This record gives sequence, C-alpha cells and structure tokens, in this order.
Amino acid sequence: MIELPKILKMKYILQSIKDNFRINNSIIDEICDINIGRLFYLIPVTVPVHFIHVYFFSNPAPNLPEKTLNWTNKIFLLHGIEAILMSLFLVLIYLLKKNVLPNTNRKFISLLISINFLFEGNLFSAFDQYVTGNITPFLITNIITGIFVLQRPLISLFIYPINYFIFYCTISLYQLDPTIILTNRVNGITASVLGMSISILFWHSNRKNILQERKIQEQNKEMETTNQILTKANDELHRLSIIDELSNLYNRRYFNKTLSEEIIRHSRSSQPLTLVFIDIDHFKMYNDSMGHQAGDVCIQKVAKILNHTAGRSTDIASRYGGEEFAIVLPQTKAEAALNLVKSLQKELEILNIPHPQSPTSQRLTLSVGIASIIPNKSTTPEELIRMADKALYSSKDGGRNRVTLVTE
Repeated sequence: MIELPKILKMKYILQSIKDNFRINNSIIDEICDINIGRLFYLIPVTVPVHFIHVYFFSNPAPNLPEKTLNWTNKIFLLHGIEAILMSLFLVLIYLLKKNVLPNTNRKFISLLISINFLFEGNLFSAFDQYVTGNITPFLITNIITGIFVLQRPLISLFIYPINYFIFYCTISLYQLDPTIILTNRVNGITASVLGMSISILFWHSNRKNILQERKIQEQNKEMETTNQILTKANDELHRLSIIDELSNLYNRRYFNKTLSEEIIRHSRSSQPLTLVFIDIDHFKMYNDSMGHQAGDVCIQKVAKILNHTAGRSTDIASRYGGEEFAIVLPQTKAEAALNLVKSLQKELEILNIPHPQSPTSQRLTLSVGIASIIPNKSTTPEELIRMADKALYSSKDGGRNRVTLVTE
C-alpha cells in the first residue's frame, strides 16, 4: 500500500488549518493597529478627492447626450455619498486612534471600509459603462483594498468572490455591447483574483513580521531576565568577595584596599584619618567554655554592634581576623573616635553577654586601640596599622577592657 506524503494527509491538513486559524486570531490586535494607522492617512486623501469630483460633476455642460447626462448625474451622486461616508469613517478612525471608542470596534470598521471600497469600485465601473467600456475603478479599488486594508485570508476568500459576483451582475446594467460585457467580466476575474491575492499575500507578510517582532521581544525579555540574573549573581559574587560570611562585616581584603585608598585621599586633603582596632577579651576561653557555635554567635553580636555604631556611609567596619575587628573612620578626629568607642562599649554593656571564665569581667568586654593621624604622601597603611596595633597591645597589656589612643 502506497503511503501518502505527510502534506497530503487529512490529519496534517486539518492541523495546519487549525494552527493557521489560531495564529491569525492571536495577531488580530496588531493587524487592527496597522489598519487604523494606514486608514488614518489614506482616508484624508480620499475625502477631498470625492469632494473635488462632486464639484466638477455638479455643473454638467449644456446639451449633453442623455447617456452622458445620466452618467454625470450618477457619478455626481456616488461621489457625494462617498464623500460623506469617508468623512464619517475619518471621524471614526480618529476616535479609534485616540482610544475614545472601544478597541473591539476596530475589526468591524476595517471590514466595513474594505466592503465600501470594493462596492464603490463596482458602482463606478458600472456607471462608467454609459460612456466607456473600461473597468478601471474596479481594478483600482481591488488593488487599493488588498494593499491598504489587511483582512484575514478567510474573509478575503469570502468578500472578493462576492464582490466579483456583484460586479458580474451590475456591469451589464448600462453596457449593451455583449463583447465588452464579456471582456469586462473576464478582466473582472483578473482584478478580483489580483486584489484577493494581494490581500492574502500582505496578510501573511505582516503576520510574519508581527510574529518575528514578538519573537525578538521575547528574546529581548529573556535576555533582559538573564542579564538581571547575571547582574544579581555578579553583585552577589562581589559582595561575597568583600564581605566576611560569619560577621557580615567587610573582610580583611576590602579593609586593606580601603585603608590604602583613604590614606591617599586624606594625604591630599590633609584631613584626619582614624583607625580603630578592637579585640574580644579572652575569646579563646569563651570559645572553649561555651562552644564554637556560641563563639560564632558572640562574634555576630559584636559585629552587629560595630555595624550599628560605625553608622556613616564612609565608615568601614571589618573583621580583621578571628576575634579582631577594625574600623576605618575617614575625616574623623581622635575625640570623635573615642566617643564612638564609648557608644560601642555602652551597647555591649547593655547586651550583657555572659563570660564566666573571663578573669577581667563576668561579662564580655573589649580591648580597643585607636590610631589617629593626618596622612602625608609618605604615609603607608602599614604605619597606621602598626600604630593601632600597638595601641591595642597596650590596652591588652594594661589589663584589657581598656581603650588606648595614639596620635602623631
């Protein structure tokens, strides 16, 4: 048994028709927008053309033959009716474009204008048979309608044959020569098929463009989403590269980088720069007695106080290592740094973290070293760190739970 090609199978044909119908339904809004946009510029051209014809045919020459006079009167009347109809259509199109009328009317008005154009060409060609044998208006309106007013292929396959049937019947009303009638009917088939083909071709061309534009928009949206995800991931990677995971303070790498930058900046402005080193007293004892998990929680609590106390956007609170912390205070004098440390100690006192094994106090305490200088071009980060570290060592050596300040 010979198997039919896939394209000839009924199931495939029905599925293709169904898919086309679904796609055509999905683009109807965009098609209506295109039609309204085109008609917004086309109809204003047709209105004055009709009124000009009304003017020329309103005063026919005297002593015209009866056939010519009948032709003149009918053409005058038809142009007058079309001038009024086109003016009304223009108002409707304007209201639709400005969203005054509901968008549901767009499809109906586009179809109505298409039918009007086609029927108008029919009547003009029929009336022209009084004086000539050509069907130019019928040809022009078929082509113009096919080009300018997009209709679904199913509608085009319906209205163009019906329009031709009307043409077939009306073309013989005012034309008595059977040869011309036959010629016009044959040429009318060509005009109708041409108009219908143009209509279907333009529909599919615009459908392709709309679907491609949608695809591009979807790809752009996906790309935008991907970029947002990548940006978020990069931001997170950057955050992880400068933030200490346990304390949520800046890490030592970021501290070193920032301190170098601040020394250079302050050496230019001759502003004071202060570095504060902080150490949790007897943290190893706390860790050993309370457990490592409690030690982590302790570091987090102290870090939270540091972050809150060093609250300016320019202040850099970081975990220097283990139970040691550092705060870079730009444009800060020694006195202001001492006040900040007092606030820090007060908040820690309020928190009242128990430290039963500490020989210094029954609660958690801090030793602090402060170094405050006005950097110059020869100042290095290592010098300032040594000063702050020396001050911190003095606090520890002096019995802990102390603050030591050194200046230049």
